[in-house]
Amino acid sequence: MSGELVLWPDPRLKEICAEIREDTDCSEIIDTMVRVKEEHNGLGIAAPQIGAMLRIIVVEDLIIINPRIVKASEQMRWVWEGCLSFPETCPKYAQDMSQLRDGDRVRVRRHKRIQVEGFDRDWKPMTVRGRDWKGACIEHEIEHLDGVTLADHRRR
Repeated sequence: MSGELVLWPDPRLKEICAEIREDTDCSEIIDTMVRVKEEHNGLGIAAPQIGAMLRIIVVEDLIIINPRIVKASEQMRWVWEGCLSFPETCPKYAQDMSQLRDGDRVRVRRHKRIQVEGFDRDWKPMTVRGRDWKGACIEHEIEHLDGVTLADHRRR
């Protein structure tokens, strides 16, 4: 793990991440993820985006270890997404979304609502419900853990 942002087409972004054992101290990885996400003005980040091939995501201030979607609405919606690992899709260099050009982001079909189970950084079980943009962001970060990227959505 370098602590630097991993950019496409780095092959690590296509790997499936390992579940983490409860006796594992993830503090350093989580702190690095939060730092990198903030440095790049991101809403979320997944561990493989810093080169850690473990099942951890951060969305805003929410940290989930070993996240898994346990419920998803049948209702879907199309959203425009960017990704820190695809700098051309993300306001990494901009302070606001208005500086993105048309065509930079990728249109992705997401569940309207999801329910995710996992653990917080202290290994306490947690359940999170996400809807609209936050649900889409959580779903996007979980996909990173399974090696799915915006490049896969571009082909659909």
